[in-house]
Amino acid sequence: MEAFKIISSHRRDDFSIVLKIENPVSRELEDKYYSDIRMGLHWPTAASSACFVIIAQGYPVSGTQGRRELIAEYVSESIGMNGFYRQIIHYAQELYCTRLYAILPENRSECGYLQDLEEYSWRKECSLSIDESLVDNFFLSVSRIRDSMDNGNLVIPDNSVAYEQLNRIVREDLQDNPDERFHYIDALGHVLDGFYRHPPVNQPYINRPNAPY
Repeated sequence: MEAFKIISSHRRDDFSIVLKIENPVSRELEDKYYSDIRMGLHWPTAASSACFVIIAQGYPVSGTQGRRELIAEYVSESIGMNGFYRQIIHYAQELYCTRLYAILPENRSECGYLQDLEEYSWRKECSLSIDESLVDNFFLSVSRIRDSMDNGNLVIPDNSVAYEQLNRIVREDLQDNPDERFHYIDALGHVLDGFYRHPPVNQPYINRPNAPY
């Protein structure tokens, strides 16, 4: 699912991102300005498929933080992971979405999905920053997401799977590995945790001359 059709993208001097999109209603082209675009990952298990969600934070206006929007989501039903990694690289390159959040192994040298994704991105010459999500409380994730939506700080399209899962989940579902049954919510929780801990800062890059010594 993509919230809109993306025509082109570019990064500005202050590291903010501009997407030229086709308005889904009027079909006219327009520019959307974002402070940053990031991705949350859910690794696959025997009970759930690999998926990711992409959240874009609007560019601040008059000192007010822009709201966050879910602009894309993807699920891979395949046992093989190359198709999943291919989609990650596609969005990373198309949207400048190179900061990812996921549950990572305690031992970073452990061979697994993290190492496979890093190797795949290296072969594709795409630099990714894969950060650890510190959210280990699924109730907290759901609470943050719903509160952000109620406050108007987070927009999730009603045609997305993430929206469907958020509407369907009830308190009784929070038992017995809810992250496997509501994997889009799990991915959302990871990327929102990243925005909470590391909010975007847009500052123009200054190329200073070397010190005269």
